[in-house]
Amino acid sequence: MSVSYGFIARLRYDVNHLAQRLVLANSDESYETCLRRMQQSHVRHLIVLDQNRMSGVVSLRDLMAVDLNEKAEELSLLNAYVHHIPGPAPTS
Repeated sequence: MSVSYGFIARLRYDVNHLAQRLVLANSDESYETCLRRMQQSHVRHLIVLDQNRMSGVVSLRDLMAVDLNEKAEELSLLNAYVHHIPGPAPTS
């Protein structure tokens, strides 16, 4: 089976184009920073580096799940604060 030169040239272009668009994150960055970087770069996945070595890939879905959990905890604390009924004031 033969492969045309045009196919190889196109494949080489696609690989080079993708390599230029890699968006990276460090393992010590917050999820908010990663979300912002994804939004600015218009990507759904970040390659995560730890000491300049790839340690994994994080997806937009992963970060949205973390964000949702953070918001749920915050909402729970706010509800507890709003619905808190203080006891009688201490008398001296």
